[in-house]
Amino acid sequence: MKALIIEDDHWFGRLIVEALESGIPALRGGIHVVKSEKACRDHFQSNERLDYQVIVLDVMVQWDMAGSASVPSADARAEGYFPAGLRCLEVIRHHKYTSNTPVIIYSAREKEAILQGIGQRKIPITGIQILSKSGSPEPLVELVRQLERS
Repeated sequence: MKALIIEDDHWFGRLIVEALESGIPALRGGIHVVKSEKACRDHFQSNERLDYQVIVLDVMVQWDMAGSASVPSADARAEGYFPAGLRCLEVIRHHKYTSNTPVIIYSAREKEAILQGIGQRKIPITGIQILSKSGSPEPLVELVRQLERS
């Protein structure tokens, strides 16, 4: 089983990876982490086959300006972290290998705001689940387990 984690907080990302690998043995060694919108875009522009069974996305991610050939407009950069995460979701949904991959939006952002942002960008909601970040990643592990079984 393979998973993609899009999380810009290094320590929280490690916590997620460790919880998923210990709770779902099939994921050990199969988790790839990207930490910014730029890294997400670069990853999806690569020529490798992206055969993830689940993608976990924190919609509050940063744009990494270092070494970027595809810098967004000043308006896009000024929009902030939330739109950067939504742009990652657009990239995921428009990619031939991940257009139907289950996505778990794992964020401290309010569910209503996330749904509104998805709606404004006309991103299909099918296959997307929203889970609130709490003190423990156990609800995330349980949701990924359910996806693994289905």
